[in-house]
Amino acid sequence: MYLSDKQVAGRFNVSRQTIWRWCRDEGFPEPINLSPGCTRWKLSTVEAWESAKEAAAHRRADLDEWMISKTVVDHSIKRVRS
Repeated sequence: MYLSDKQVAGRFNVSRQTIWRWCRDEGFPEPINLSPGCTRWKLSTVEAWESAKEAAAHRRADLDEWMISKTVVDHSIKRVRS
């Protein structure tokens, strides 16, 4: 299945211009030119990008949680030593 820029934009609730900016600056998958004036994204490619972004966000959240807990432990150790 193929999606137009309007459909991709609707999927992420952003403008069509944002989709093209993501392609240029954010590593969003490049579209496929099916014919002159007909550019589309493969749904499976968009879904793979979306899954990778979600996984990266979860890893960042896990790292943030670990850093907070480490800071709490470090402060607790300092208090005990004082």
